[in-house]
Amino acid sequence: MLDKNEIIYKFYSENTNETAGNFFTNKRVATYWIDKRDSKNNQLKYAFYKDIIKIETRKRAGATYCPYALITKKDNTKFEVFVDGSEQDIKSFFEDLLFEWKKNAKSI
Repeated sequence: MLDKNEIIYKFYSENTNETAGNFFTNKRVATYWIDKRDSKNNQLKYAFYKDIIKIETRKRAGATYCPYALITKKDNTKFEVFVDGSEQDIKSFFEDLLFEWKKNAKSI
């Protein structure tokens, strides 16, 4: 999925790396789910920074849900990128994601 010279900065998986992941790179933010039993259920959602109009972070997503960033693209489609861990891990993921988006939104 990664382009040449694309570097993953932060990654989180609520399952195994082969079946699920949420990450951002120097070029985009992405989430994926691979269903090994039925590939029709596979999901891959991503947005290059230049195509994102808004990122909203939700640290308190309820008792049973991971914190997430809601990504809104220029075409008004949306997807969620989940992250969990310590309070500092979550804060760092969100802050670094927002920094990369702002830094790269116009340059890519």
